[in-house]
Amino acid sequence: MATALGRPPEPVSGRQWRAAISDYYAFGLSGADSCAATVVARTHLPPRFKEGTANPLSAIAGMTDAQIADMFGPPIPWRSGPRCWDYHASKAGTSVDGVRICFRQGVVSEVQRSMHG
Repeated sequence: MATALGRPPEPVSGRQWRAAISDYYAFGLSGADSCAATVVARTHLPPRFKEGTANPLSAIAGMTDAQIADMFGPPIPWRSGPRCWDYHASKAGTSVDGVRICFRQGVVSEVQRSMHG
């Protein structure tokens, strides 16, 4: 996903995700913060939300955490943290059953596929 100028959005800053946490405790999910900032903030807290349901196999290195959050929603809460987000994923005819997306300074640095059996 690109901005109006054709560039990917900037990674969510520490200031943005911290503000999302503060706003949540003060006002609940009021919509004052971006979806991406809220998703990134959630990865810094104990698990509270259900993971996203979109299939994140299209994630690639160089995407921002904002793009990942917008496209795939929150990751699996109990298996994700501030540096890597895990998602359920599937691809027909394969043993792929998950994706781990790792970030360096808010930008995807690595995408790993997990396989069952």
